[in-house]
Amino acid sequence: MTAMSQLMGDEELQLRGAAAEMLRKESPVSAFRRQRDDDCQPRYDAALWSQFGAMGWTGMLVPEAHGGLAFGHRGVGLVCEEMGRNLVASPFVATAIHAVTLLAHGSEALQAQLLPAIVAAETTVAVAVDEGRGFAPQNTAVTAVREGDEYLLHGTKSFVAGGGHAQYLIVLARTSGSVGEMQGLSLFIVPANALEASQRETLNMVDQLDYANLSFEGVRIPLSALIGEEGGAGAYMDELVDVAAAHSASELLGIVDALFDTTVEYLKVREQFDAPIGSFQALQHRAALMFTRIELLRSVVLDARAALDEVREERAIACSHARVMALEVAQLVGTETIQMHGGIGVTDELDVGLYYKRAIALRPTYGDRSYHRDRYARLSGY
Repeated sequence: MTAMSQLMGDEELQLRGAAAEMLRKESPVSAFRRQRDDDCQPRYDAALWSQFGAMGWTGMLVPEAHGGLAFGHRGVGLVCEEMGRNLVASPFVATAIHAVTLLAHGSEALQAQLLPAIVAAETTVAVAVDEGRGFAPQNTAVTAVREGDEYLLHGTKSFVAGGGHAQYLIVLARTSGSVGEMQGLSLFIVPANALEASQRETLNMVDQLDYANLSFEGVRIPLSALIGEEGGAGAYMDELVDVAAAHSASELLGIVDALFDTTVEYLKVREQFDAPIGSFQALQHRAALMFTRIELLRSVVLDARAALDEVREERAIACSHARVMALEVAQLVGTETIQMHGGIGVTDELDVGLYYKRAIALRPTYGDRSYHRDRYARLSGY
């Protein structure tokens, strides 16, 4: 961890301020509640997504040659933090982070087709990797068989974030090798309209965001749909895991910040035995523990984002470290927040439960704690 990775420049401070102000005004938690209660489809605000494009956020990881800002992961992470703080429902992470990371390996023609549209927030993309309950790309059983000038897809993907309404899908499929191997995996861009309505099953998940199970049986795509080299997706997935780990940690940091602030305010106003409960030493100690863990997490997350921008040799270690710590701190702060609020903490009346549910939904995304602990250990030589 470097000292410079803990400092923010003027542009980053301005971005943080602009993101905080815009999301607090345009997409507070009350807006998320309305979307949930009205069962809006798609499960995000399309007008807000357009605003993301106008603000330049959708192009922060896109090269300038395709209309992007090339601002880097430090900037993107700040937006993710504020999205977590406000529980923003948006295709931003799936499209502007995960998909853009993979499209960087696509052909010039493919990049020219999709990247400017992403920058302008005119399209959305979801990444379809998982086929079971956990993240295990080596167990990919979806196949892509070459037939003439096309690939024929067979198989299903599950719990695809953003998959319910995305206009394009990036699909991990096996072009060779056997289930259990990372060799022989390839990535393909698939227009969502290539699937029949019956092949896309939207899911009602605990955080009320957009997820879907997808069937690709009989879907045909051109050879130009291949992203990068056939059979070379293993390396691309390693990069995606780094990026996803760092930015899910960023979102979780925003969530725990919001939970902590809410809890501190509650400790000041809730009275028991004719005194604010925040005056009780036992609760002060628990609040102090949360604070120190959150601040340590902040340093680790900032370093992971800097490691991505600097393309450090040990960036995978930094990103897995951030992911594990973010999940652990979210568990600590989430449970402490609910306990300190008492019975009302588990009711729908408070926003506390909404934040906690989102943190739960983020647990299996691109590897849970066990996955990243093991990854960290292997990369560290253990």
